[in-house]
Amino acid sequence: MMRFLPLLAGLCFLPALAFGQTTDTLEKVRQSKQLLIGVRTNALPFSTLSQGTASGYSVDLCHKVLESVRKELKLPDLKPRYVPVSAADRMSKLKAGEIDIECGSTVNTKSRQNEVAFSYSIFFAGERLLVRTDSRIQDIEALPGKTVAVLKGSTAEKMFAQIRDSKYRTMKLLLVDSTLDAFNALETGKANAVAQLDILEESVRQLSRTPDAYVLTQQALSVEPTALMVRKGDKAFLQLVDRTLGDLYASGEISPIYDRWFNSGTFHTPMSQMLRDAVRHPNREPAVALGLGYEL
Repeated sequence: MMRFLPLLAGLCFLPALAFGQTTDTLEKVRQSKQLLIGVRTNALPFSTLSQGTASGYSVDLCHKVLESVRKELKLPDLKPRYVPVSAADRMSKLKAGEIDIECGSTVNTKSRQNEVAFSYSIFFAGERLLVRTDSRIQDIEALPGKTVAVLKGSTAEKMFAQIRDSKYRTMKLLLVDSTLDAFNALETGKANAVAQLDILEESVRQLSRTPDAYVLTQQALSVEPTALMVRKGDKAFLQLVDRTLGDLYASGEISPIYDRWFNSGTFHTPMSQMLRDAVRHPNREPAVALGLGYEL
C-alpha cells in the first residue's frame, strides 16, 4: 500500500492540472473569483491599456459581459483582470486559459473558427492600404517593389502573403507588433504602405501629428466582422456573451456605446449599414475576401 501512496497523491492533482485546460469558463471564474479579459494595449478605438486600466469599444462590451457573469454566478464583487495580448498571441493565450475572453479587434474568420469561438459580430471593417498622400499608390497594383507593413498574426499578414506569393513577388512584407508600429514605419519611410483594418488605420491617421499627409485607398479588399473571442466548445459562456450583446442590440444601448468611441472628439465614423443590419439581426458570419480568391 505504501508503494502506491505517491501515485495516489499525484492523482489528486490531476483535476487541478486539467482545470487549466477546461472549457467551462463560468466554473473557472466561479473558483478564481476573477474574469481574465484579454486586451490589446494600443488598438483604439477598440481597446487600449494604460496603467492597469483598459478602455475602448470592445472593452465596454466586455464590461457588460462581466455584469452578466456577476448576475449568473451571484458574485456581485467579481473583478476583471486585464491581460495584455497581441495579434500574434491572443489565440494561444485564450486556449491556454491565460485569458477567458478577448476584447480587442479580432476578426472572425473560418480558419480561426477551427481553434476558437466568436460572439455575434460587434463591428465591420475591411482591409485597405494606408499610404502617404503624395505616394501615388491607389491600389494593390502599385505594390510591386514596395514594402508593406502588416501586423504579425493578422488577417492582413495572411492576405498579403498570398498576394505576394501569387502575384507580386517583389513586394516585401514588414512584420510589426501593432498598428502604431506599422504607422511609424510608414511615417519614417521604412514602409510604403500599411495593410490593416481600415478603422484602425483611420484611428492612427486622425490621431497623428499630420493627418492630411496620409490617406486610405478606396479599394476595399475584404469585409471583416470583428467579434469577442472565447474558448471553443464553451457553449454556456458563449451563450451568455451572445445574450448580453443581443440585449444591448435590442434595447438600443449599443448606440451610445458606439458613439462614445466612434463619434466623439476627433474621431467620426458613423455606424455602417452592415453593423446596423447585424444589430437588427445578430449573426456571426465570418470574413470574406472580395473577389480576390484569397483565404482569411
